[in-house]
Amino acid sequence: MSWQDRLRQAAYTSPSGTRLTFDYEQTSEAFDKKATAYEFADADGTFVQDLGRTGRRYALRVIVWGDSYDIQANGWMAALAERGQGILEHPVYGRVDVVPVGTVRRRDDLVVRANQAVIEVEFFETIGLVYPTSTGDAVGQINALVEAAGAAQAAQLAESNVLDTATDRAGFLSRYNAALDQVTSTLGPITEGVASTQRQFDAIQKSINRGIDVLIRDPLTLAFQTQQLINTPARIAGQVSGRADAYFDLFTRLVGPTVERDTQLYNTDMYASGVATASALALSTTAYTRRPDAILAAEGILAQGEALAQWRDDNYAALGQVDQGGSWQATQALIATTAGALVDLSFGLAQERRVVLGSARSIVDLTYELYGTVDSKLDDLINDNDLSGDEVIELPQGREVVYYVA
Repeated sequence: MSWQDRLRQAAYTSPSGTRLTFDYEQTSEAFDKKATAYEFADADGTFVQDLGRTGRRYALRVIVWGDSYDIQANGWMAALAERGQGILEHPVYGRVDVVPVGTVRRRDDLVVRANQAVIEVEFFETIGLVYPTSTGDAVGQINALVEAAGAAQAAQLAESNVLDTATDRAGFLSRYNAALDQVTSTLGPITEGVASTQRQFDAIQKSINRGIDVLIRDPLTLAFQTQQLINTPARIAGQVSGRADAYFDLFTRLVGPTVERDTQLYNTDMYASGVATASALALSTTAYTRRPDAILAAEGILAQGEALAQWRDDNYAALGQVDQGGSWQATQALIATTAGALVDLSFGLAQERRVVLGSARSIVDLTYELYGTVDSKLDDLINDNDLSGDEVIELPQGREVVYYVA
């Protein structure tokens, strides 16, 4: 295979999900090393502190041509003017999350080439909004993004054409039912403590099972029904034991098996993206009292987002499928906003403190000293420090004790 064979189709997907393909003249890539050199008067040589690199920069000269070149060029200028993060499918360097930076220039060659426009733009690689600042009603914003992500994920399945033939539907259905079993066995127990949620979860599951022969011919409805099932436990408000771990474990198992066909790819993407969406929803409806718990939740959803992005990149490329990006962009916006909301929330929560006892103390006396009360905090202090046996009666001198204060 020569270098020409390894070239990819060049395209840019705007923040709103519009995908534009283009021709080009030449490509370039650049980045800066974040390094500082230190010279010492009494020593030979130089010490260089290496702090990594900046994001890569891609300067492109985009060419659109043909009878409708002016309409295409107008579309390009509108897409590049959108605010937010897009996706560059670079012909040489691959798929990159980018933002256009600096001056965007358009030139129409009306005399020499009357049906051509050249647009010059420089894209900067971006790590995205890792901790965006949440404003207003964070939960309401997350709920809206959950709906947007679900719609984008369902649309991707409907537009994939992997359920057009009886053979494709049969292959898809086998993988779908296996994933459905994982969802019900993992998430079903979470609903058992809330009767109304359990009834809803069971009703959706039965509806899918009874109507699967019809739903498999209507991928949009199938995707929405599946999302409703996955999201149901995530909508339980309060502190639900083990819920986040269940969603994270389910996600890991879904993206574990090797994807070998298009039907498997789009089936697993629908489920994995749906579970990532439900994870964000579950974390936003969980009641947190301590800062480390909220920070840990934010780190967890970001790690799940990174794993989903890597899985999608690897599997779409392996099967030669073009990822239009709309589903991922909507899911990524939800993940980033959820992480940001959790970090914002953490600033008002109790933070961890540690004390080393200078003398032996009774657990009751220490609880009152640290919290100003005993009844509501005694069990917390015992559990936070994993106290048992003699320590429940008396804590020895030198014992490190963890407690939480606002």
